[in-house]
Amino acid sequence: MKLKNFLWVVQILTIIFWAVFFMVLFFVNPYKSSSELFVLFFVSIFFAVAGTWGLLEFHLVTKIKGLEEVKNRSFAAFRHGVMISLVLTGILFMQGAGVLTPWDGVIFMLAIILFEAYFLTRGNVISESNPN
Repeated sequence: MKLKNFLWVVQILTIIFWAVFFMVLFFVNPYKSSSELFVLFFVSIFFAVAGTWGLLEFHLVTKIKGLEEVKNRSFAAFRHGVMISLVLTGILFMQGAGVLTPWDGVIFMLAIILFEAYFLTRGNVISESNPN
């Protein structure tokens, strides 16, 4: 799939997930709903924030650094979006379950930061693996 087509698909899916998130937020009674709707809430906010962050970071980096960074930054931008979204969704889930304390939130964020540090020390294997 070409990068331009991929960006269009991500933009459309991000809009759909934001729409689903707001529909669940405004039209569902949390006191009378089933667990499937809570899963839908967390999945929709996860993909909506991940897509939004990834698209914004991708467009800002390519605008600032130029088009030569497109292949190097496309994977990293969406990886950052997923990690930021994972932190937000995880903290919201822990708050909803009633187990969030400040130390648990800090440990959870540090785990995600260490996961990102692994990718930073490993390098961009996707662009380096194919020298042609």
